[in-house]
Amino acid sequence: MSETFMLLFFSQSPEKSVSRFLSVWNTIKLTIVIMKESGERQAQLDRALREKRSVVAELEKVYHKGILESGRESRDVTELSQRACTAERSRDEALMKADSLTNQLCRTEAL
Repeated sequence: MSETFMLLFFSQSPEKSVSRFLSVWNTIKLTIVIMKESGERQAQLDRALREKRSVVAELEKVYHKGILESGRESRDVTELSQRACTAERSRDEALMKADSLTNQLCRTEAL
């Protein structure tokens, strides 16, 4: 490999060798810059993916918390509905008993 390198650069005139060397050198520097930028972009991408995972996890927590709370609210509504039905039934029974007592009172007064 070093022979190829030597032949590539020094088989030509010194001006061409220097020109060719500078061209290769600039290509190497450009490659390093591109690799560095690529590494920075990769780091930004990794950071963005971590942030996305964090946000998704937080959303899942909020979603599950909402489901649990809506389950509690549903139980509360069911319980209140049952209490309302019981209260209405008691009211209806009390009205029927009041009507029955009123009818008995009217019958006893008629006698």
